[in-house]
Amino acid sequence: MFNSIKGTLEAVYPDRVIVDTPVFGYEVSVPGSALASLPDLGEPVRLLLCPIFREDDVILFGFTDERSRELFEMVMKVSGIGPKTALAILTELTPDELIAAVTGGDVKSLTRAPGIGKKGAERMILELKDKFKGFPVSGAPAAGPGAVEKTRREDELFNEAAEALAGLGFSWTEASAMISSAMEDGITLEELIRRALTGGMG
Repeated sequence: MFNSIKGTLEAVYPDRVIVDTPVFGYEVSVPGSALASLPDLGEPVRLLLCPIFREDDVILFGFTDERSRELFEMVMKVSGIGPKTALAILTELTPDELIAAVTGGDVKSLTRAPGIGKKGAERMILELKDKFKGFPVSGAPAAGPGAVEKTRREDELFNEAAEALAGLGFSWTEASAMISSAMEDGITLEELIRRALTGGMG
């Protein structure tokens, strides 16, 4: 129920989007980091959902990739952190930055997010550090022109391949490890998936 939504991107706001379907137009809260990967208005869009049920309402939180959704679900389970604060964290920090901050005990980076003070950051580190240790990162931007764009393309390739493997029954951690071992510059999505399934062999 509410695993994903597919429709037309009708409107985009700093913290949410409107997805138009044949029956309803749905408001979906999204992290700011996801906005850059959304299509143009009027184009088809698919978001992975994490619904939060209230007494008289359902709030939909949407993500463009499975890794971000999984991180969101883990962060909002930390004592004292709810879904809105978890979304703010993923708006301020990329998934890689969040993983690095938690596993490295970087309180300063975590407190960049609105609603997270020193005690909240320390609690996040305490509760998530061990869980994040086996959570692979997709890479960090290298120096030089075009590095950020190159990393963005690599992230998209990584996430698409991970979702494909997840559809075959692998967990996100298993899929991430398989893809990391098979990733190389210039590889296509099809080749990356094939190499991942064959143990990274060419």
